[in-house]
Amino acid sequence: MNKSLLDRVSVEKIEALIDALNAMIIEMRSIEKNRDMRFRDDTYCMCLSLYYSIFEALKRRANVIQGE
Repeated sequence: MNKSLLDRVSVEKIEALIDALNAMIIEMRSIEKNRDMRFRDDTYCMCLSLYYSIFEALKRRANVIQGE
């Protein structure tokens, strides 16, 4: 398994990061209702990318714990 920096962060800090990203994404969605316009915004796309990267790191942890 290739470890990333996210694989070394505590679960509590990852949860705090997910909560903060989620709040930012929700706020961005409320500001710009047009989905196509949001996807043209680099910051919005970066937040989504980081959000999904965090979930991938959590999935890797879960697989290691389950022994897969």
